[in-house]
Amino acid sequence: MMIFSARDAKNAFGRLLDEAAAAPVRIEKHGRAVAVVMSVRHHQKLLEERDDLIAQLGALHPELSKLHAENDRLRAALAPARGEPAAVVQTDAPPETDEDSPLNQYDLSAADGRLRFLWALHFDYQEQGLLMAVNHVWDSLGAPKAARCEAMAGRLGLRGRGKTALRHVLERFLQETLYELPVEEIPSMADFPDFERWNAVCHEIFQRADAAYCAIARRYEALLDGREPELPVPPAPLGRLIKGPWRRIRSTPHKQ
Repeated sequence: MMIFSARDAKNAFGRLLDEAAAAPVRIEKHGRAVAVVMSVRHHQKLLEERDDLIAQLGALHPELSKLHAENDRLRAALAPARGEPAAVVQTDAPPETDEDSPLNQYDLSAADGRLRFLWALHFDYQEQGLLMAVNHVWDSLGAPKAARCEAMAGRLGLRGRGKTALRHVLERFLQETLYELPVEEIPSMADFPDFERWNAVCHEIFQRADAAYCAIARRYEALLDGREPELPVPPAPLGRLIKGPWRRIRSTPHKQ
């Protein structure tokens, strides 16, 4: 960005306007930025971009409400029975607090409990719940505990034994789901002929992200159970390997 001092902006106002016609110009006084001068064209473009973002956020609100409702429905369905009537779920209610869903309440002896445990670790606790998660898995394991944990870590190419191995496994789960999950960027609504088509594309993106998370959760559920995890299918090769037939070459005697 071009920079003018306040004195230069006053003494060379015409040149300031010429520069601002090409790109915004920053005005500084005693080395401190005090103003920005821009052309009407650039200002109008910023206003249009702002209006477009506001429209996109407004259009996303119904979809976000649906996601909140689905999240609440799943949490209610996965919550263990407490012998009390189900609470009324509000679609705009904030996520449950830690006291409502402690990690150590999940029964890890069943696949459903292991999946609910991973769900809660990912959505409710993340790194802050690692110590609680490690202790709960350790307390739930049968003997030999240390060897079981070492085997879990080994299947992921990680090292460690006992609780150290468990921590590495659960840290890797959070790494994959929080930071490596392939989430596509939401496209601009301006690139679509109507809202319905844009909304359909956004819904497909959300579905693919959900499927990717579920695939990761199933792998780690298998690891916690001591089973071989179902690894993702490697991508197909881009080319085709051409095999044989070999051409026979007549050997010639070696000259002395």
